[in-house]
Amino acid sequence: MVSLETQKSIIRLGEQIVKELKLDSRGDTISRWMANYIAEQITIAKKSTGTKKRNVEKKCFETILKFWESRSHLPNRKRPFEKFEIISETLEKISPDNITPYYYTENDNSKSKKNKKLKNLLEIAEIIDEAARVWLEHIFSEAIKYASTKEVKNYVKNALHFKPNNDITVLVKFLAEDENNEKKNKAVQEEIERLKFRLQQIENFVAYSEVLKNYFEIELEKLNKEFNNK
Repeated sequence: MVSLETQKSIIRLGEQIVKELKLDSRGDTISRWMANYIAEQITIAKKSTGTKKRNVEKKCFETILKFWESRSHLPNRKRPFEKFEIISETLEKISPDNITPYYYTENDNSKSKKNKKLKNLLEIAEIIDEAARVWLEHIFSEAIKYASTKEVKNYVKNALHFKPNNDITVLVKFLAEDENNEKKNKAVQEEIERLKFRLQQIENFVAYSEVLKNYFEIELEKLNKEFNNK
């Protein structure tokens, strides 16, 4: 049985869908028809009582959820998270938590295992790869926060009670504000561990950056001396 809080979230989600789809009087006919249909279902559900109310609410919830699940098929300017689609897809691909490198492919063969120098270089490549993804994750996550509107945040909040889909998984991660203290505390603990891990990834990169900086300075000094002695 659907909990009362989930019921409220579904209704709020339906009301927001109706509001967004009705904003543009020039919008496509199907979207406007669906908005009117959902609005009617919500009105009937709110006015009904007893057994009829439960049956009407069930139909109303199913209608809203089916429409929500099909949101990716809405036309341009009507999809709830349209401007975040590319960012979300990119963040999923470049996540620093992915084991598989993003910017280079490590050839796991006998040569790389036996050749110590090659093995060290591949490990450094992995450190650089991770650091680049940490930077991009941070930049994109900040972009999501700055680009988010009140409407987008409401969509995310009302969608927390449902199984997250690919297009909102990232948004939920960066925009969700859990009002439940127990869940909030757990989220804070997880964020602490995540940041500790990110710091370690960046510190590994900083250490090698210093080595590489010194190498470039030495090489530059050598080349300058050669050039000046000619």
